[in-house]
Amino acid sequence: MAEYLDDLEQTAVLLTPYNVAELALTDLAGSYLGMFEGTGVADFLDNVIAKMMLDPAAVGDAVAEGFERLCADPASDQRLPTPPRALTETEKPIYVAMMISASCFAQALIAEKAGAMDLAWFYIMVGKYWTGIMHGAQVIGQMMIAQAVADRASAGGQAKKAKYDPLREFVRKAAAAGNYPSKRNAAMNLAPDAIVQAEAMGIRLSSAQAQKTIEGWLSGITFASRRTTPSGKKPMPE
Repeated sequence: MAEYLDDLEQTAVLLTPYNVAELALTDLAGSYLGMFEGTGVADFLDNVIAKMMLDPAAVGDAVAEGFERLCADPASDQRLPTPPRALTETEKPIYVAMMISASCFAQALIAEKAGAMDLAWFYIMVGKYWTGIMHGAQVIGQMMIAQAVADRASAGGQAKKAKYDPLREFVRKAAAAGNYPSKRNAAMNLAPDAIVQAEAMGIRLSSAQAQKTIEGWLSGITFASRRTTPSGKKPMPE
């Protein structure tokens, strides 16, 4: 028990606003460098922390006017450090939350230096809150990007399907009208006509893949070899 209390006492000695703020700012610097490729820790210290230390209340004044307003156009507010480049819509709330967090930790350092420990811890807690907002916005931003990519892929797939639908219908009608013994035989015989028809429609159908593609399009059609069975039962479509 005594050793446990000693560990707690040592932890309490290490747990100062300065130490907590230093670790938090290291986390923010990592996010800053990740957002703005080509920047370094010096950029974060010079462009963000130095400005916060010179005018620590500036960001607080801006936040008081509304987080959503700041997110609309953070680069236009002179009280915030100017970002190294233009921000995307998903980056704006991340950047604003990052700057608010940095401001809080800067004010915590100033308060501790002035001996106002309660105020320093208050800024640490507020800074941690906004760091959480920043990380949450990062996750949401990643999800939005992933969804946008998926939507584009889905739209592209639907557009491709719609483009090939007329050719697909042409092939299926020709296969249904012919007396082909199997799907494979139908695809092999219809491939030359399908390639010509594709060119007429402005659609690309590779001669190397035409038969395989057509076989896929002919799924569900019953061919001559499967229209009757020894048992007299109706066969499953190919």
